[in-house]
Amino acid sequence: DSAAQHRIHPSILDACFQAAQFASPSSSERGTFLPVRIDRLLLDRLVLLGQPGQHLYCHARRIHETLQSVTYNLRLTDADGRVTLTVDGYRIQAIRAHAASTLDSPEHWLYETKWIPQPLNPTIARNLSGRWLIFADRAGVGSKLASALKQHGAECVLLEQCEFAHAGKPNGKVHLSLPERLAQLFTSGQAIVGIVHLWSLDAATTSSLDATVLRQAEAAGCHSALALAQAMAAHNSSAPILLVTAGAQAALPSDRVSLAQSPLIGFARTLLTEFPRVPSRLIDLDPAPSNRADEVLLQEILSADAETEIAWRNGTRLASRIARTTLDQ
Repeated sequence: DSAAQHRIHPSILDACFQAAQFASPSSSERGTFLPVRIDRLLLDRLVLLGQPGQHLYCHARRIHETLQSVTYNLRLTDADGRVTLTVDGYRIQAIRAHAASTLDSPEHWLYETKWIPQPLNPTIARNLSGRWLIFADRAGVGSKLASALKQHGAECVLLEQCEFAHAGKPNGKVHLSLPERLAQLFTSGQAIVGIVHLWSLDAATTSSLDATVLRQAEAAGCHSALALAQAMAAHNSSAPILLVTAGAQAALPSDRVSLAQSPLIGFARTLLTEFPRVPSRLIDLDPAPSNRADEVLLQEILSADAETEIAWRNGTRLASRIARTTLDQ
């Protein structure tokens, strides 16, 4: 019904412009094109009278093409071949540069995490003097690390999970909660210059998990790390943090991820983004039994390294990278 209101209906013009696209070879590297100009448009007398006919045909000829634009001449004819509409210099322009539109193709949509060898920078004889806070594990990695740090001038405060098992006033004796103890440490004594979080190393193996064990691992890992971040924010501390796990990342195809420890990885990545003034790092130790974990952590502390996500496997230090991938890989 609206045809009588137009010399040539917009839908007919749109159909001509769409037909022009078929005059160019298709390419997966092309971006989105939009009309930007028409040099000349002529209407036949019958079109001016509103009688273009029931059947119309569009002929499009590409006259100029670059990576950024394409120009066409269009002819709209009726069933007898009479030209009813002439469009010269119809130009479409890419809304992005060619380099940007290339990245829009499907082969650039998929990414994955890859682990590449990244040796440590040569360690230097650093003075680590100051107070270090260590969330000590039950296996003794924290206590060994504390002894090593003391040889480099550090004073170490060890926090063990068992200290906070009876927070409150059981038997009339006051037991501080973890947030209360952290507030005490950040407001009294020498400033804390470094923090190593090892509580996730005490998490149960995946095969022995149940709902209760998972809640305990969550409290030891993410909840304690959150309490630490909140205390640091409240007391304006910028001490560097090492958040340590063992086998929480699938750094090798053969790795079996520790489900109880892996939530700390997600929390740590969020901490890196939302608490940027604190230099946080994720260190995933080799899940294979080893008595060198404290040595590895000391090397990480002594090295002037900017990597934020590290995994150690079979004595090799690996760093996390985001790389393009395909569905075939």
